Amino acid sequence: MLTEEILKLLSGQEIQYLDIPSYMNLGDHLIAHGTFTFFEKHHIKLIHSGELKYYPKEWLEESKCFVFQGGGNWGDLYPFIHNSRKSIIKHIKHKRIIVLPQSIFYSKEKSFLEDVEFFKGCTDFHLFTRDKESFHTARKLTKNAYLVPDMAHQLKDKLSRIASHFEDCEKETELFFLRKDNEIKGGKNSMRSHVNAIDWDYFTAPRKRHFDNLIKLRRFFIKHPLTRQFLDPGFQSWQTNSWQMLEPAIRLICRHDRIITDRLHVMLLAQMLNKNVTVLDNNLYGKLLNYYSTWSELLPNVTFADKTDCSVAVNENK
Repeated sequence: MLTEEILKLLSGQEIQYLDIPSYMNLGDHLIAHGTFTFFEKHHIKLIHSGELKYYPKEWLEESKCFVFQGGGNWGDLYPFIHNSRKSIIKHIKHKRIIVLPQSIFYSKEKSFLEDVEFFKGCTDFHLFTRDKESFHTARKLTKNAYLVPDMAHQLKDKLSRIASHFEDCEKETELFFLRKDNEIKGGKNSMRSHVNAIDWDYFTAPRKRHFDNLIKLRRFFIKHPLTRQFLDPGFQSWQTNSWQMLEPAIRLICRHDRIITDRLHVMLLAQMLNKNVTVLDNNLYGKLLNYYSTWSELLPNVTFADKTDCSVAVNENK
């Protein structure tokens, strides 16, 4: 079992789960849903969960084991998230700290060396990575480094059941699902101007105001010790509303035969929905290829396009 090392560390622990995404990158939402599924499947006792920035310091005294969300934000590419995570870790350096599978990227050696020094002070720190390149970097940060697939894979059974309902429906040919954020090499996705591509905002925009209000309400409850007792440790309201944004994306992918993407979690989602996936890896640090090279056996329907294949696909969809 690929997650055996995580289970060993969580066994018998009452845990807190930090860094639930309040932003609209649904790839990170998939990771969180997979993580909640993992906790439920293995009967892990969760006593608190929440965002990094608004996490009550008082909660940090209530357990000995803290689990941080996996993803692709370890390093200096997303300093707000990484620094917020470190600001909490500095209060729990002598407790068990588990970071679920991450992709690691440092653009500056200075940032990396600062982290090497920072994590020396953690006595029970465990850093899980989701690709070999990240694993090699993690070993320089801690002796407790591990290589495990992304937590979104925990949704495979649920997604396979959903996909079965679409087996007989009429399919469209191709769906372009391309990112437009700061992980794109050069900061710009030139293909977006040539194809009718969508990104996560296509699905989040209709529910963004409602989701933002939910987050604001939870932050209000977090501020006051008397109202915190009414918060669900499993963040159930978040899970419900987040899944309502993911469902249309899942249905749309199910209605296409082939998905062309440069997003890691669209690649994983489409694979778990039994779709053929063509990957255009224009990521700043080769995140998708690094992941595929590590876990190709989990991704039998995935192929990588070279520049010629990309040009053909673009021209056909102008």
